[in-house]
Amino acid sequence: MGVGATGGHLLLMAKRRGADFQSTLMIGRQQHYMNKPFVQYLFESHGQVILDSDVDFILGNEYSENLLHFMGASSVDSLDASDYEQATIIHDMNFPIGNNVKQKYTLVLDFGTLEHIFNAPIALKNSIDLLKIGGFYICCVPCNNFMGHGFYQFSPEFFYNFLSKNGFGEIEIFLSLYSDPMVFFRTTDPRIFGGRIELVNDETVMINVIAKKAAHLSEIVFPIQSDYHDEIWQGRHPLRTAYTSSAPPVDPKLWEAMKIMKQLTATLSKWPVTVARSMATGFENGLQYQLIDPTKD
Repeated sequence: MGVGATGGHLLLMAKRRGADFQSTLMIGRQQHYMNKPFVQYLFESHGQVILDSDVDFILGNEYSENLLHFMGASSVDSLDASDYEQATIIHDMNFPIGNNVKQKYTLVLDFGTLEHIFNAPIALKNSIDLLKIGGFYICCVPCNNFMGHGFYQFSPEFFYNFLSKNGFGEIEIFLSLYSDPMVFFRTTDPRIFGGRIELVNDETVMINVIAKKAAHLSEIVFPIQSDYHDEIWQGRHPLRTAYTSSAPPVDPKLWEAMKIMKQLTATLSKWPVTVARSMATGFENGLQYQLIDPTKD
């Protein structure tokens, strides 16, 4: 668990969206995986001035409290099932949290905990219950090709459907490459797309969430997968792309060209990502994935 390159970009993206760091809670006490040149690059690439003394302050602790204080936090707590890293709140997230900590924080961040908790829906409900109305939930957990790291890998559908049913109106989900944290793809909401947001690729992919809480619900709402609820049960056929012979909803000429090119390059080990990032990493469907610059989006 910790704040690395992807987490750093997410924090600054959330800051641009109005996230208030005043009272911050880390799910799991987050270490940081940064050095001085990277911290300087991170803030400067997002258009923020940072002094050498600021960098020294941020890196003055192996955990991320100083980073969060620098970004505006007056108080920073951490929650864990064990006290092995001296978290300030000890609680097993498999079980509901107490009323004494509900709606206490303006920001809750989880960079690598949810996938390790077996009762993931309750753990996610706990995370959002900790937030005040108007607070931000920020999350970075495994999405694809990370089997064995934790109990789960997560899909955009999991977060879009759960959060939208449990008090969140503004939800943004991005997929990023573990090998290159600057490669971010904005992911379309499956309810808007009208079908499943699927991915078959050979890159390790993280799923990143920035969501703003609009209302507090005392009871958990368990969603139905949107293509069943909105399409199949209504007698309509959702847009399905994977495991079928039909072309996905992209330009037909592009799809045909992609099929030919993939066949021609099947013997190659891998396309260089620098040639065509979207096509080389499985994100060629432009209706579902849009390549963005995390320092500007």
